[in-house]
Amino acid sequence: MKLRCLPPLARAAKMIAAVMLVYTSSPSQALQAAPQQTQGQSKKRAAAPFNLRAVLETANRYYEMGRLNDALIGYSAILQRYPAHTAAIVQSAKIYYRMDRYNEAAQLFNRIPVTELDPETSYEFGWSNFNLHNYDGALRGFQRVPPGHSLADLANYYGGIAAIKLRKFDVAEDMLEKALVLPDKLAKSRGMYLKHVQALRLMHQQHELARERELERETLAMAVPKRKPKTENEIVPIAEANAQSATPPPAQPMGFKAVEHIATMSYLKENQITNYHGRNRGKFDAKIATFDVITGPQAVLPILRQSKDRAASVGLEIDLGLESRDQDGTEQTVWAGVDDHMLARQLNQRLGTKADLYAHAAGDAWLEIPVGAMSWFDIGVDADSLFGDFQRRKSLGYRRGYSDWRCRCSFGVIGVSAVYREIVDSLNQPIVQGGGGNFYVKSEVAPKLDLGFDLGYQSLAYIDQGDLLDGPDSLATVQFSAAQGLPANLKITATASYQHQSNYQFHNVPNYAQLSADGGNIFGRASLEGSPLPFLKLGASALVSSTTWQLKDEATKDAFEPVVPSYTQELDLWAGINLLF
Repeated sequence: MKLRCLPPLARAAKMIAAVMLVYTSSPSQALQAAPQQTQGQSKKRAAAPFNLRAVLETANRYYEMGRLNDALIGYSAILQRYPAHTAAIVQSAKIYYRMDRYNEAAQLFNRIPVTELDPETSYEFGWSNFNLHNYDGALRGFQRVPPGHSLADLANYYGGIAAIKLRKFDVAEDMLEKALVLPDKLAKSRGMYLKHVQALRLMHQQHELARERELERETLAMAVPKRKPKTENEIVPIAEANAQSATPPPAQPMGFKAVEHIATMSYLKENQITNYHGRNRGKFDAKIATFDVITGPQAVLPILRQSKDRAASVGLEIDLGLESRDQDGTEQTVWAGVDDHMLARQLNQRLGTKADLYAHAAGDAWLEIPVGAMSWFDIGVDADSLFGDFQRRKSLGYRRGYSDWRCRCSFGVIGVSAVYREIVDSLNQPIVQGGGGNFYVKSEVAPKLDLGFDLGYQSLAYIDQGDLLDGPDSLATVQFSAAQGLPANLKITATASYQHQSNYQFHNVPNYAQLSADGGNIFGRASLEGSPLPFLKLGASALVSSTTWQLKDEATKDAFEPVVPSYTQELDLWAGINLLF
């Protein structure tokens, strides 16, 4: 009852004193002190000796129970008497870390060598310093977490960022590549940091090289005696005059379009099998040898320049070549994933155009302009012609105009494209006209692993084909792709797509002038290709395509199925030699 009558301040003092008895007295002393207080005795009790072991054990017990504030009182009492007590420092720092008080945690952690910490505490050491932007201490802490530990991936991720801040690019790239198992948000940004550190390392190397060259020039300048000034009548050697007047070449823009300069010799073996609803079967075999030279000019425009590496450019890429074909059968047209060059050949082959030897000529001209900080827009025209048996009046191929907008963002590349095309026959007359557009996204989600998504639509019209050429009038395509880089400079690519096509007319069905059907095509392709040697390219690909048809008139089924494919499979093998110049 006397305690209740005390003033608030005196009552608080009594409670604090009771708590401190736990840490300053042995259990027996604490029990003896309690009756003396309740009896109200005014005699002063002699100060009990400080029992370090008992205080530390009590504080540790509170820490294990999750009573962090009570544990902190004990560790603080130890540090007041023994400021260098390692266990009290570490445990106090760990408590501040769990309270998100990283400033106090880092101050305590930095009082002890990180080599004395276990892996979990090393991570806490690194994270506390990382939050205070002390990247040197953060890196030391994160590097102490061994491989296989549950915190190793997070330690490598944040350690890589700390190494970037310290400009230790090799360390940063190594740690980021080891950070494999991460939360979704960190996993997405990891690829961005990897690309960033690779770019920074390249810039650093270029800077170091430029500085070394500058030092070499200064050393040579000091070693060579200075020449007297030239008089008006003095003859200057041509080489020296050219060196003095030469201007550095303009920097190449960092856009998406660039002219290739290659020469290749290649050999392709193609095998295709087509099933017509189990009622018929078709086979196509081809052996194709080609020689191609690709080159052309590209120039940076002085206008629309945003920076040294963001400037408008124009380019013209020219492709000249020869092609020898040994083929048997008629190749089935597979729309999804087939480029305009192959599509033109397949459609013309169905019209009866065939040759064993071709001359090949193609060109692509474009203008690319930087838009904003990360985007590029380009517009261009390209054309491709195959001259059967080298006869100019027997050329076939395609021509088209196109435009693209592409943005290189932190999570990858997104873009929108539009195209208008014409496919021409051997008389250079259009047999197919149409246009369409695509929206696509491509992103690196793991080391050397790219995922892509493409959504497209095409509208096609057939001209002057008589009763020989059928094809879809519209195509809507959804496509997913994955490409994984492998050792030895190899890459495996897988593509899967669904394509819905509408067909207003099928002419080549016996006993019917025309009929209509829609098709749902599931398309899959896998390829393995690469350059095990700088001059050698090898590859193999497998393709399957299965189409489900919806007839407008079910009575036409028996006539329709034997002449319209339901399943196609294809196997290609190729090898090429690059003659670089």
